[in-house]
Amino acid sequence: MSLSRVQFNTQQYSWSDTEILVNGTVLTGVQGVMYGSTQDKELIYGKGAYPLTIGRGNKSFKGELTVLQSELERIISGAPSGDILDYRNLSVVVSYASEGGSLVTDALIGVEFVDVEKAIRQADTKMVVNLPIIFLNVNYNI
Repeated sequence: MSLSRVQFNTQQYSWSDTEILVNGTVLTGVQGVMYGSTQDKELIYGKGAYPLTIGRGNKSFKGELTVLQSELERIISGAPSGDILDYRNLSVVVSYASEGGSLVTDALIGVEFVDVEKAIRQADTKMVVNLPIIFLNVNYNI
């Protein structure tokens, strides 16, 4: 599809209109979400100094949930063996609603937590924890 034929939705989405579910449970103590995909790509050369084409390799998917400590403790309480690194094949659904009522929903498939690290410092009023994730695929705008 050519971008010249695409009609762009110029509606903006705000954090207050965002909902994040992990295995069907709404996260209330979440402060951020980031996710995306990448694909290995390489310029392929032949005769001359300019590339002939682009070779495409594996795709990978990663992201991060930023949660308050209370939300982390809730996630841990449901984890196998009490360790969030033991979760397997989670689903994460992120929905964005605009003022005009337009809804965009993305689904992350086969999610696993990669790392968990708690930290708090003097004068902090809350603990915020970044939870890196990897997943098998993402379905955009379902």
